[in-house]
Amino acid sequence: MLVLAFTPSGVFAQSAAPASVPSPDYQAEFDALKAECETAQQAFYKAYAEVEGEEAQMAFWSDATKNPSVLFAPRFRAFAERAGQHPAAASAWMRLMQSSQDKEEQALVVDSMLKNFLHAPAIADFAQFLQYAEWTLGRPKTVGALRTIREKSQNELGRQTATLTLGIVRMNATSEAGKAESRALLNEILREAPDSPSGKRAVGYLYELDHLQIGMIAPEIEGTDSEGKAFKLSDYRGQVVVLDFWGFW
Repeated sequence: MLVLAFTPSGVFAQSAAPASVPSPDYQAEFDALKAECETAQQAFYKAYAEVEGEEAQMAFWSDATKNPSVLFAPRFRAFAERAGQHPAAASAWMRLMQSSQDKEEQALVVDSMLKNFLHAPAIADFAQFLQYAEWTLGRPKTVGALRTIREKSQNELGRQTATLTLGIVRMNATSEAGKAESRALLNEILREAPDSPSGKRAVGYLYELDHLQIGMIAPEIEGTDSEGKAFKLSDYRGQVVVLDFWGFW
């Protein structure tokens, strides 16, 4: 006898639900990579301090097979590209920009940050760091990035920081129009956020614009010399004076 079995209508064979795949812990991965890099840097600095002679020290420092900033750069870039829009990726991009001396690579960092983190909190730190990127990145790219953050970011602190940094960068302009823009931007920060860290920094840069430009009379300085005798900078007007400011940071 042939027995036929029929499956009731609406009932289907169920396959086992696939096991959920845990999402990568990008922050922990970045923290481990950063710690590894910093340990390597400490060892590098220690070894550098033991090298005798200025020429030998320069050769040691420029050796790409020893310098962790060079060795870890590809790893930070690979991680940032893989982590996408995760906040840890922003940290990796900025770490790469700090260590890279390649204009094209720094431009890649800028493009990635503007694409993935324009409205994120990390854009404020990035805008501040752009103050020091002009030498390698170039003025047009640096100024363009700051204008984009200032005009388009939805992060208030990011826009504020970009305004301040753009004002600082434009101080170096050779044209009067550039310096005028610098003053306007710094005054904008001072007007809109006088008690903020950016507002307090703007005060110092405005003082620099007004008193510390080439051709201006240096502000008065008073003190005592190595023998305890009081003096003023103006006492030496008309003579060649070298001012050496130093400190510990």
